[in-house]
Amino acid sequence: MNPPAVDVSALTDVATLSTPRLRLEPLGVAHLDGVWEGLLDDESMRLTGTRQVFTREAVVRHLDSLADRDDRADWAIIELGSEEYVGEIVLNELEPDDASMNFRIALNPGRLGRGFGTEATRAVLDHAFDRIGLHRVSLDVFSFNPRAQRSYEKAGFRYEGRQRDTLFWDGEWVDSILMSVLSTDERPAAPEAVDIADRPERTAVPRPLSDFPLHASVAVSDIDRAVTFYEGTLRLPLARSGPSARISGGSRVYRSGGDEALHVYQSTTAGTSHATVATWYVDDLDQVVDALAANGVDFLRYDGLSHDARGITARAGGGRIVWFADPDGNTFALESDR
Repeated sequence: MNPPAVDVSALTDVATLSTPRLRLEPLGVAHLDGVWEGLLDDESMRLTGTRQVFTREAVVRHLDSLADRDDRADWAIIELGSEEYVGEIVLNELEPDDASMNFRIALNPGRLGRGFGTEATRAVLDHAFDRIGLHRVSLDVFSFNPRAQRSYEKAGFRYEGRQRDTLFWDGEWVDSILMSVLSTDERPAAPEAVDIADRPERTAVPRPLSDFPLHASVAVSDIDRAVTFYEGTLRLPLARSGPSARISGGSRVYRSGGDEALHVYQSTTAGTSHATVATWYVDDLDQVVDALAANGVDFLRYDGLSHDARGITARAGGGRIVWFADPDGNTFALESDR
C-alpha cells in the first residue's frame, strides 16, 4: 500500500466552500466581531471546556496568523442571504505521515438547532478527503454535549470510545467521547429540504427513544413506580442497578443513544423542581411523539406558547420542542432541528 499523500497547498491556500445555506470562507481578522461574540458566551465556553481568558488583542493576533499556517485550515461560517457570521470550523493538528487531522466547530449563541453545524461539517469533511487527501479526521466532545454528538453522527463521524473524567467542571467530572471518520467510510447523503406541509406519510418503523442521546440524573420518590414508567412506558433498556444511599435496589442506570445516559435514583427530594431535567435530541419529532403518545405518554402545554395538536411548539433559535413529565413531575423535553 502506498503511503498517504497530503496536499499541503490546500492548507496554505484555504479554499472557500459552499453549501445550500452557507459559505465557508477563510477565517481572518475581518471576522473578529463574530469570533469575539462566541468567546463571551458562557455556555459555549462550558461546552468546549474552555477556562482560558482571552483578550481582544490576542484574538486579533491569532486571526492574523492563520493565513501563514500550513498545518491547519480555519473557516468562518457565513449564512447566505443575511451574510451573518454563524461560527468557525477548523481542521488542525496535522499528522502528514498518517494523513490525519483533528476537527472542531463552534457556533455562536442563537445559531444552534438549525442544522448549520451538520451542513458545514459535511462540506469540510468532503474537502478534507477529496482535496486535502486526508485518510482520517477525528474529534473529542464532552459527554454533557449530546446535541453536538448527534450533529457529528449525522455528518458521518462514528463513536470510537470514551475517556473517563477528562474535565472537572462545576464540581463534577466529565468524560470525553472520541469520534472519527475515515475517507473509506460511506458518506451520509445530505437531506433534501422538504416543507413540513409537504412531508409524505411516514411508513418506516419508528425508532425507539433509546436510539437518541440523553445525559441526565433524576430523583424519584418510588423506584418501583419509576421502573414501570422508564422501562415499561418509555421502554429504555436497563444498563445496571444498585443502591441509592441506604435504599437497596434504589438506583437504575438506563441506556439511550447507545450509551449509559440516564441515572434514576430514589430520593426524598424527588419532584421538588419542575424544570426540564433532560432532553432527547431526535430526528423525526412527529414520529417519536406519536409513538410515545400511543404508549400512554401525555405531553405538556404551557400558557403563552402556541402548541400544535401533538403539543409541539417552536424552539427559540429554530427547530421544535415538546415536553412531558414522569409520575414524580420530572420534566423532559424532546427536540428536533426541523
